[in-house]
Amino acid sequence: TETVKTEEKGVEKDGETTATTTTEVKVYPNPTVNVVNVEAEQMSHVEIYDNEGRVLQNRDTYDVSRVTLDLSYYPSGIYYVRVHTPNGITIQKVVKR
Repeated sequence: TETVKTEEKGVEKDGETTATTTTEVKVYPNPTVNVVNVEAEQMSHVEIYDNEGRVLQNRDTYDVSRVTLDLSYYPSGIYYVRVHTPNGITIQKVVKR
């Protein structure tokens, strides 16, 4: 399991600086055969892209902290999972065998 942290730096607003916030994004198993799980608090959207940048799947994920994506319909290769959270966007590479 690879965990990537998306970090939002403190932002100055009305003379005060907000605290830095971090979101952990987990994508597993990697490599995978059929499915990949995506975990992150407050994720709003998840997308899967192929190596040529085509969107293969996209899903709104409001109010869930875990999503299972089915890659069984796609050939072996490299794919990218893009996860949207309030702290930004994280992209992780996934290998499908």
